[in-house]
Amino acid sequence: MRRLALAVFLLTACAEKVTQPGGLRLERVEGLAPGSIARVVGEGLSALNTITVAGDTVAELVVVSNREATFRVPTLRTCETDGRLVDIVANGEATLRAPLGVPGTISMTVGESRILAVDDLTCLRLPARDEDYVLSAVRTSVPQRDVEDIKRMLFFRTWTESTSQAVWARSSSASPFTAEAPPVVSNPPYVYAANPIPFDTRYATAQEGQTVTMVDWRFNAGENAALCQQPKSQVPTFDVRVVAATPRVVIVVDPHHPQAATFLNTTTNGWLRDAAQIVEAVLLPTMRTVFDPAF
Repeated sequence: MRRLALAVFLLTACAEKVTQPGGLRLERVEGLAPGSIARVVGEGLSALNTITVAGDTVAELVVVSNREATFRVPTLRTCETDGRLVDIVANGEATLRAPLGVPGTISMTVGESRILAVDDLTCLRLPARDEDYVLSAVRTSVPQRDVEDIKRMLFFRTWTESTSQAVWARSSSASPFTAEAPPVVSNPPYVYAANPIPFDTRYATAQEGQTVTMVDWRFNAGENAALCQQPKSQVPTFDVRVVAATPRVVIVVDPHHPQAATFLNTTTNGWLRDAAQIVEAVLLPTMRTVFDPAF
């Protein structure tokens, strides 16, 4: 199971940059949210005729006094970015830059995880600041044959602070290998021990390039239970090469696998080291918090 870790911040509608002609001056704006009534404060607003926000003309413009006016903020973009700085232009002259406040923006603390529903993915709003996000997805359907085809799970487009149109996210290049899955069985082949002992003591200290030994497990729970009762010297095994290692995560490759060369190529398998770091820093602590501290 994967989780999404996000971090957000609260916005204040403070002006960033002001360009003013004589007689008409914009000082600040309050309540700048798409579709909402906003209030602008300044000088010389009695002469106010038009206001645009990010190039769109506002509706319901009401001049309250020489110091105050209200207007309805345009809808702007389909999936708006919280905190995006937009230009507010009065009478085509006076300009004020201010951040948008968009309701429905994801609000989480650093390191927090959340399961996203389908409706959340229709428009996933993130704050417009320099933050890193991890979006993970898993397909829960059971493989229907020995070799499972890789299927694209979702497409997504991004609205950023600077784009006027949604941009399709960069698609991953075609994988040079085919994902494999064992035959579907009626009974899970898993065997659990209350106090498991590593078959190879080198697991905990394994480093990239080293070889460790793995148990050649079967697809039948009874056979696997029998393996646990055999002397260690009689248990069927195979050797694997370590391609990525962190203090608590090791990724290995079977050199006899027909596509092993792809994973063992040190000039192109850096993504496996990245994956190990992500599991170490994000996924493993999440699994231990959500499921079991001993995971």
